[in-house]
Amino acid sequence: VKEPRYPIMALQQALAASNDPDDTKKFVHDNNENPAFANAVRKIQRSQKCFPTVTEEQMEWMCNTSLGDFCEGKTSNEYLELSQKVIKGLGYVHEDLTLAMDHNALTMVWEMHEYMPIAINLCAVLEQMYLRFCYQKSKQFKESDSTQNEFLSVLIHVADRHSPPAGEESLQQLLRVEATEDGKQNDEALSLWL
Repeated sequence: VKEPRYPIMALQQALAASNDPDDTKKFVHDNNENPAFANAVRKIQRSQKCFPTVTEEQMEWMCNTSLGDFCEGKTSNEYLELSQKVIKGLGYVHEDLTLAMDHNALTMVWEMHEYMPIAINLCAVLEQMYLRFCYQKSKQFKESDSTQNEFLSVLIHVADRHSPPAGEESLQQLLRVEATEDGKQNDEALSLWL
């Protein structure tokens, strides 16, 4: 039986509030240099009568007693508070549950909640990956095979946390970041990881 609750559930409500133009404290799109997106969200809300907010009451419904708990005669009312503590602890939101990180990065984390360890680790390295592979880099650098291979090796390192099969080299050994059995190590590659 799959547990319907997950530690970052409360992020859904924080993201919904950040997209709600009627929530003047949490709506994040007015802070952008280009107001076109904020205006588009307002127009959609007016014309389509769509309300993107997940209310606190709706969030409580999702976080409280699950069907499994109900069938066993249990009640559970503390999961929302636990989830809020988790997303605050990860630095995703401030104490008032306004977003503390980039909206798009946090949306990625929530959308990947079924792969939560990967999502959390990927979010933690996004800024470093941007600086290493994008910021002030030439088109030639970004499109080179060596850069793309390096990018994939970093991505694999973050996302694939399984040990290699017995007798095979790990990714770190293959890239010579970690010394192999014969003692070979690439100090330049090691500096990229540190």
